[in-house]
Amino acid sequence: VCSSDLQEVYDLLAASLSQHGISLDRKAEVVGAPQGPMHTGDAVTVDALVKVIMSQATNNENALSAQARLIKAFPYTIDENMVVGKIPNYHDIRTADPAKLKNALATAGLQNMRAKVIPECLNAIRQKNIDADSPGCTMDCNPPNTADFVPGSLSLEYLNKLSTQEKLDELVSLPGIGIKTACCILAFNFQLPVFAVDTHVFRMVKWLGWVPIGCNRDDASAHLDAFIPDELKYGLHQGFWHHGQKCLRCMAKNDPATKGWEDAECVLEEYLKRHPKKKRKFPSQKRKKADDDDDDGDDDGADTLKPKPPKSNKTMITKPMTVEQAEEDGYELHEIEINDNFNAPALGNVTHVKKVWVKKHVTKDG
Repeated sequence: VCSSDLQEVYDLLAASLSQHGISLDRKAEVVGAPQGPMHTGDAVTVDALVKVIMSQATNNENALSAQARLIKAFPYTIDENMVVGKIPNYHDIRTADPAKLKNALATAGLQNMRAKVIPECLNAIRQKNIDADSPGCTMDCNPPNTADFVPGSLSLEYLNKLSTQEKLDELVSLPGIGIKTACCILAFNFQLPVFAVDTHVFRMVKWLGWVPIGCNRDDASAHLDAFIPDELKYGLHQGFWHHGQKCLRCMAKNDPATKGWEDAECVLEEYLKRHPKKKRKFPSQKRKKADDDDDDGDDDGADTLKPKPPKSNKTMITKPMTVEQAEEDGYELHEIEINDNFNAPALGNVTHVKKVWVKKHVTKDG
């Protein structure tokens, strides 16, 4: 792949996505809703790490719903009263009853795995701070009368002193954090020139012939990071991420038999050689049980959590309902504030409020 091909693909994606109000320039002045993943921010925190674990093997809607339930299930103490904050109390999550944590994470799916991995990740961070004798490393609970989360023993400040490679090594040493997740954290939270390869990006680069045949996602990440110029890494990642969800011909679930295929246009059509869609094999009950106990990544290098065959969603509204009907069935509307922190502070970040319907009760005792 020559540099002119990389630039031309970038230019085609940039022009196409601009029609949807999406910019591929990290420092562009964005108008509208945030454009990146839900864990994006101008710092690396346990909140970002937990969000990215929740986003594995599910969609943003389900992950955001789980985040809202965590916020409600793990509040703060102010004047001896429990107050719901903007993020969960991760000190309480670290030592939480597994059943309570599983219930709160149910809308994201794979809650048995997530309820195991998240406390393991938090405990690993705490131990790293203790071993390094980091300032405040003995603080294992949120100070009373503080509505905002105070990291204490869960601080990730120690990462700021490390090189890019050292940051990557430290992140992947944490439970639940694989190569893809670590690269996303480096690219979107540390804002470093790292090319992250998620499922949409991986599909697109394979069709473009940018990676060797048969390589897995981790190998693809290292391969692409080596030859894509730093100035194009962020834009191409975002371009593939959005294009893979908006282009009818490039969506993972679609093929030439999909309705509207013939009429659809893809700006990258002349560059692509699409691979036939593989039929998904559903595991037997014995295999499914084994998968439930297995934390290893899947064959293409995805992170810890494995996607399972879709089930009916008992915790989310799946059909149009009035507010009255939703409330009668036990749902309540949560507002989650999402900040687009890709931009330099001088430009001003976009704040978007996402409204999500979630079950009122997130614990067995209500």
